[in-house]
This record gives sequence, structure tokens and C-alpha cells, in this order.
Amino acid sequence: MIIDFSKRNSQIINEFEEDGLVLVPQLVLERDVRRLSREVEDVINGIYSTGLAPDKVKWKPGDKEDVVRSVCNAWKSSTVIKSFITMNSAIPSIAKQLMGWKSVKLNQDSILVVPPGSKGVTFHQDNSYQDWHLPGRILTCWLSLSYIDGAESSALAYAVGSHRWPLGSRVSSFTDLSDSAADLRAFASSSNRSLNFRAKNYSPGDASFHHGNLWHGSFPNSSASTRLAIAFHLMDGDSRFSDVISPFFSRFRLGESDAMHDAFFPCLSEG
Repeated sequence: MIIDFSKRNSQIINEFEEDGLVLVPQLVLERDVRRLSREVEDVINGIYSTGLAPDKVKWKPGDKEDVVRSVCNAWKSSTVIKSFITMNSAIPSIAKQLMGWKSVKLNQDSILVVPPGSKGVTFHQDNSYQDWHLPGRILTCWLSLSYIDGAESSALAYAVGSHRWPLGSRVSSFTDLSDSAADLRAFASSSNRSLNFRAKNYSPGDASFHHGNLWHGSFPNSSASTRLAIAFHLMDGDSRFSDVISPFFSRFRLGESDAMHDAFFPCLSEG
């Protein structure tokens, strides 16, 4: 089911502004989930249909099995993933409604595979990592490609309402902390904030959209199943490079121009 903003616009916007997230069941059809799942597993295992490696490879075959596996910008390595995100109209449409953008660019994608026994993904705020561009805010679409049974299966968990807190610092590590919520708890304590975690059950094709300031992460996977998901980080189509040098993203800046070229940051929706 795709959100019908013509009927539910006010309700959905109010929920997003209050909680910092919106849950969308069955955003993606079953056949597309199957294609994406096969492609995600190929990319994780170093099989690239375009012949190009992803921009960031954080796990490769032969590494430890019981750790979080991830790669970033798999769309450059997979014709299936690129076609999905550049041709999908629902994702940028929802982003424009939630953020008030006239157009949408892909900031980065992230494949996240959490096998049984692995630690969770450290709770963090996405916008803490966006100082290299202006206006420097993103919205994330997190798409489940497997059945995920709540927090015990390492479902994405949110500190509901934390998008209205001040923006915190970058976390010390994304995947190897014994307590994935340690940085969040410390920040909440120092700023006298109370925590309200929310983690739901996901079916393949379910998605969530969360604000870039919202603290989110996952707890260890104590289930017998692997959590498979792909996240699409979205930004305003009018975004430009800032003066801040990013060791990673500034390599995509062309000369002195602050323009963000579609070859590196695809336009998903025109204004």
C-alpha cells in the first residue's frame, strides 16, 4: 500500500512532525522485493553487474560471519538497484511531501545485512554527517527485504520524537559497540531527555521514512534469521556542496563548482 497523500496528507504530516518517522506497509511489490534481495546478496558477496565496486565496502567474503555487513552506493554496482531507485516514483513523492522539497536527489544508499549473533547498528543521527552539503538535511527511506520480528531480530529502532532534540556529535563507531545505544543514552542523559524506543515487525516490502535528526539504530540480532534491508538517503534536489571538505564526498565535486552532478547524485524527481 502506498500512502495516498490526497486523502491523508494532514494526518501523515502531523505524525511525521510529532514522531520524526512514518511507517509505510507494502511500499514495494513482492516481485521487486525478490529482485532487490537477490541483487543485494550479490553485491554483498562482491558480484557487481555493472563491473564497478560500490563506493564503500565495509564487509567482504572471508571476513567474520557474525558481524554487520554493509556497502554504500550499491546503485553504482547494480543495474537492478539503480533502476529501482531512479524509476520508483513513490519514494521521492513521499519525500517531497514530508520535507516540502520541490525535487529530490539520492544522497547515498546503504545495504545493511545483520546476521544472527551480530551486534546492532549504533544509534545515530543522519544529519550529523551532512555538513558537506547545503542545506545539509536528509530524509531516509529504510526498506525491509526480509521478515523482521521486532527488536530481537535487529529491526530498525527509533528514539521517537528525538528529531526535535539538538543535533548531536558523530558516534564513535557504527557497528562494533557492545551497547549500540550507549551514545544515545549518554546524549539523552546530558540533555535531560527521556527515551521512547519504537521497533516494529517488518514484512518484505515494508518501509519507514525518518527525519535526518531522528536518533535510530538497532539492537543485537538474537534471532535465527538474517535481517536484510537497504536504505536510501534522500536530499533536497537543490542541494549544493558546502565549503566543508568531506574526505569521502568531496571527491565528487567538479572543479570549483558547488553543483552536485547527477552522475554521482542522481535526480529522482524533478520540480
